[in-house]
Amino acid sequence: MEAKLRKSRNAFGTGLASLMLVGTKYLTSPLKRALDLLGALLCLVILMPFIAICCILLAFIEGFPLIYRRTVLSQCHPYRDAAILPTFKAYKLRTMKLSAPDPSDTDNDYSSQLRTNGKVDHDPRITPLGRILRRWSIDELPQLFNVVTGQMSLIGPRMMTADESGVYGDDLPAVLMARPGLTGWWQVNARGDGNPGNRRIYDREYIQQASLGFDLRILLMTVGAVIGGRGAK
Repeated sequence: MEAKLRKSRNAFGTGLASLMLVGTKYLTSPLKRALDLLGALLCLVILMPFIAICCILLAFIEGFPLIYRRTVLSQCHPYRDAAILPTFKAYKLRTMKLSAPDPSDTDNDYSSQLRTNGKVDHDPRITPLGRILRRWSIDELPQLFNVVTGQMSLIGPRMMTADESGVYGDDLPAVLMARPGLTGWWQVNARGDGNPGNRRIYDREYIQQASLGFDLRILLMTVGAVIGGRGAK
């Protein structure tokens, strides 16, 4: 797939160096959306009993609420000004204590990691059950509902908050061209990597190489990463 750097402009006329794809519309194609929908529905049919058991355990051990809703940036194609980018709520099983103090109030390093990566090493707020759910990415299974509604894709760039978007620089318009993925190229190569620059590189590579074959490759790699619990935090 050919890709080149092209100048694009947002609605306010600000120049943005954006990596634009040439010769493919796979990321926004009906084929990718259809595969996402069919795959997510199939996974929900198979995994719904397991998700229900996890919810029951969570209710008995940790109490309510069961679901954490994280506000993240949604697909934005064509790109608009960063100040008005659309968002949605991404669902996750709750893995953190309800009453734990926020370390970012007193720990600048913690605050910096959380702002750029959305997670930190050895987060004291994570519950024992939450660590188990995170190790095998069970906490992210509710995002299958986000895939069904069209807010996410099975495979795509890692979801990001508005604060995290700054690490992408001029690549942000290209990355937001795709729906954020339940899994992706960054997740299978550098899951748990605290370097935001690497996250930008992997997501940019995914945008450049996006295709059905590449998605299938990532899907197979995801199985190995989840089973091995590689990079889980």
